[in-house]
Amino acid sequence: ITDYTTVANEQANIGCGPYKFVRFDADAGVVEFAAYEAYPDGVPVAKTVMLKLFDNADTMYMALKAGDVDMVYSYAGGVATSVIEDLSAAKGIALMPVKDTSNTATFIFNNNMAPGNDENVRKAVAAAIDYTKCRELFGSSYSVASAAGFIPPGTYGYVETPVLERDLTAAKDYLSVSGYSDTDGDGYVDKDGQKLSITVTLRSDKPEHARYAELLRNNLKDVGIDLILDVQETAVFREITERQRTQQAVITKLTAYGMGMNQGLASLYIWGENRMSYGQVYDEDYKALLDKADAASMDEYKTVAVEIQQYYADHMPAIALFWDSYVQAYSDRLEGFVVDGTFGYMNVQSWMNLIEK
Repeated sequence: ITDYTTVANEQANIGCGPYKFVRFDADAGVVEFAAYEAYPDGVPVAKTVMLKLFDNADTMYMALKAGDVDMVYSYAGGVATSVIEDLSAAKGIALMPVKDTSNTATFIFNNNMAPGNDENVRKAVAAAIDYTKCRELFGSSYSVASAAGFIPPGTYGYVETPVLERDLTAAKDYLSVSGYSDTDGDGYVDKDGQKLSITVTLRSDKPEHARYAELLRNNLKDVGIDLILDVQETAVFREITERQRTQQAVITKLTAYGMGMNQGLASLYIWGENRMSYGQVYDEDYKALLDKADAASMDEYKTVAVEIQQYYADHMPAIALFWDSYVQAYSDRLEGFVVDGTFGYMNVQSWMNLIEK
């Protein structure tokens, strides 16, 4: 077949896994799957899976509480932090925290243009952020302090690096070393007559990112840095960051899948030659570490992972605002879930083991 537009939909569906596609009811928002009897690893216990699509999360949570659905899922995101308390009090619902391998909320400099190409400016920003307030306002009850190594604790090869804490004195010292001071008394530092400002590019479909940025704008003002919010539609955001590559900084979430791509350890987002490199780091020392990771055995990879995290801690190309677990919610009549940091409980192992109590 050379022209797939001529193939009927029911014949064009292809895939792999323990379930096969049965039907899609667009009006009801339902996709039905049936257990695939010839799956090499055996037949899953649940013979039918009905995927129900919802227009908004609130309706989905109501369906879970009412028993109309048995599980709710959002890729590498879990349920909203605002509903965890409500769901935990609901009868018949169980919650499962999953140690996240995504970076929940990040501030990433363009390390290839001013002012993010100044390491002292990057470190000043890192020292000015109120990480405790970030967790209080935006994290779940499972959130934890982030560290300078940028790689979350659930990651293979994770090593402890200094915990990120607010230190305004250190932030001002970093700025002073780079020659910044408030020469005109307007509350903002400048150098050579130029005020230190950073424009951070955000996606308009992620309103929580703008909330992160508003907190950071207040934090950075305390040390004389002006943070400017540039909110763009997704297509424009991608044009700026992936094609033009003209952003000074971004605030975004880095998915678990993306964090593990290429050499892992956020290299997709940091090394400058990658299309999705928000960080645009072209440092040959960093490239040498990535090359070592490429050639490493699994044991050797863990050693290189330590070096890469130390590089992040030493040079601060990007900042993790906080780390969180993502919380999965499901009917407590089910058991046998297997979880991982990328897909949570929605994976092949779960389908093979899932049973009713």
